[in-house]
Amino acid sequence: MSDVNIAVTHSDVGITVTREDVLYPVTLNVVGTVAGDGGSGVADGNKGDITVSGSGATWRVNSRAITAAKFAEIGASKLIGRHTGTAGDFQEIGIDGGLEFQGGNLRRSALTGDVTASAGSNTLTLAQKGATTGQVQTWDGSEWSPATPSGGASGIDSTLEIAKAFSGINYKAVYFPQGPYGTALSMVDGQVFFQAVWVPENCTVTGVSFAARTNGNYTGDNYNGAGLYTWDATTQTLTLVASTTNAADFWSTLSTNQWNQKAFSSPYSATAGLYFIALLYNNSAQTTAPQLPSFTWGTGSNSILSAGIPLLNTFRAGVNMIATGQTALPSTTNTNTAFANSSPFIAALY
Repeated sequence: MSDVNIAVTHSDVGITVTREDVLYPVTLNVVGTVAGDGGSGVADGNKGDITVSGSGATWRVNSRAITAAKFAEIGASKLIGRHTGTAGDFQEIGIDGGLEFQGGNLRRSALTGDVTASAGSNTLTLAQKGATTGQVQTWDGSEWSPATPSGGASGIDSTLEIAKAFSGINYKAVYFPQGPYGTALSMVDGQVFFQAVWVPENCTVTGVSFAARTNGNYTGDNYNGAGLYTWDATTQTLTLVASTTNAADFWSTLSTNQWNQKAFSSPYSATAGLYFIALLYNNSAQTTAPQLPSFTWGTGSNSILSAGIPLLNTFRAGVNMIATGQTALPSTTNTNTAFANSSPFIAALY
């Protein structure tokens, strides 16, 4: 609370408080005598904005009596506060650095440039900058500019899109070497496609994830789904440890050019090591075979090894293999009886 001394005389008819930065109750110390026509002092009591006490000697501005309209005029688009690093009078504060007024509210201004957002919005958008469908943004040394992926195709064919697809998913093992993924791997009736993955630490595996290029149009029979196999390097034996529930429409309801997650019927507690993801397609009639994005490289025990998969040529196991004539995922199979596939698929465990 502040004190304001006001000198008055008998002839004073009215008193105006001109201290413009008063926000809280103020004691007015009257110096002199204020008298009416009869010569008596101002009576104690609430006079509206001011309460008089002490036989007219003390005038106190009532709480909340000083409204916004009684302040000094404030400049346009200003806040009231104090920007100086010491205590003192109130000061006008301007706004800058991407802030603006919207009615009676303060909000962030619109963002422009490589990343845009409307004013006050938390939704960010990568500026198109002339890019067309299927292109990606590349850094040319001075700015971002659109370019066609090296694979020449859109969606999951772009290595960048594959990496982005992992966002938000707790993958336990991933297998996707550097593309381009310009080859389509067509599923074949009764063939199990095996793909090696390396699990770097003990974990619980919930299911399998893989990319799809084309949905199948077919009548399913026998088993359609995915499984997970352990591998014994000594005996070259693959052993089924987890699988998805059989679904005739497994290969006709996929999200194309995206990653698809398929849960195992029950989670599997995996120890660190080498595993194989298996995909099986069966049909009694087919119009269109389901396809996965892939690429071509070496085959068999001479396959290029990627993603830290510790396969030795002498183990006679390729990174990707096929077992034919299967109506269901085999409980065990030997890598000596499976043959290498020249088009590996992109897969992960989660």
